[in-house]
Amino acid sequence: MRGTREWHTDSDGLGDVAIAISTGQQLLVSVAHDRLRGRTPGEIARAFQRGVGVGVSNAIKMLCQTNGGDTVVLSGGVFQNELLLEDLKSLLETELIQIWTNAAVPRNDGGISLGQAALAAFRNSQP
Repeated sequence: MRGTREWHTDSDGLGDVAIAISTGQQLLVSVAHDRLRGRTPGEIARAFQRGVGVGVSNAIKMLCQTNGGDTVVLSGGVFQNELLLEDLKSLLETELIQIWTNAAVPRNDGGISLGQAALAAFRNSQP
């Protein structure tokens, strides 16, 4: 695939998983070209963010296809960015992929801390 980078991992024992996403270099070149063509900073920023969304959505689709999954959890500080989150929902709406996001727990470090505490409580409750 042109303009993609592949990573392989077997850390989960499920076999190699290849994720192809748009490279950062490709996005940065687009920013430079847009600036030279006179696009406004706001238009350039929006196009850049949309490019990030396209790359992440492609990675999600590939992971779901490779692993037979149909659900993705979008959490963490990056998904506090409502525009990126809405882009991903829009890009994935025609796919048969369920999208789960935080509702009662914050997407940022507060949610991570809660998850760590829950995992510790679970581990301590096991015989």
